[in-house]
Amino acid sequence: MKIAFPTGRGGLDDIAVSAFGRAPTFTIVSVENNEIKDTNIIQNPASQYARGAGIQTASILSNEGVSIVIAPAIGPNSYEILNEAGIKIYYGNGKVRDLVKQFIEGKLNPIQPRGFGRGFGRGLGRGFRRGFGRW
Repeated sequence: MKIAFPTGRGGLDDIAVSAFGRAPTFTIVSVENNEIKDTNIIQNPASQYARGAGIQTASILSNEGVSIVIAPAIGPNSYEILNEAGIKIYYGNGKVRDLVKQFIEGKLNPIQPRGFGRGFGRGLGRGFRRGFGRW
């Protein structure tokens, strides 16, 4: 199985970053018989996109044959694309090497679609500047 992690520079000793679609690199770890067999670092061209970075990133990982994504956070659009592609998504924060070990040991929780709601984070999507108050 191939497990993908959003990373800053890539590698087993790098830390998973929370900006899934805008991660500069992805570390893809091949695991067989509960052991790391191979590690591949790919650049994420979508990290420079003005819009749709998460969707493009999810498509790239699907084309790479990834079956699992482990990340500290993931947006709703990325989640949908990964889910439609049959890629399982788990929450994990820390070094890639440690996250692989935690996954093998069954210590990571899958990310659920609940909580995506209609907000866009940081107060956006809440009606600001739409005729309320003195804006």
